[in-house]
Amino acid sequence: YASVGGSDISSADLSGSKLHRADLRFADLRNAKLVGATLTRANLSKADLRGADLSGADLSAANVKGAKTDSKTIIPTAFKKLFR
Repeated sequence: YASVGGSDISSADLSGSKLHRADLRFADLRNAKLVGATLTRANLSKADLRGADLSGADLSAANVKGAKTDSKTIIPTAFKKLFR
């Protein structure tokens, strides 16, 4: 699995990426495109997702505790409860 915790990958296009179990803790994903990405069991705790597009992403069993989002962050309806 990928480990990019704490990395600045803001504005990156990761659409369709397979990031199962990826370590994305503290990652800067501002304005990143994660459209259709597989983020099952990924650790996104304290990641900065402001402005990120997660349309169609699979966040099953993902850890999003403390992740930063804003009004521009697009989260699939089925996973919005994770971010409350």
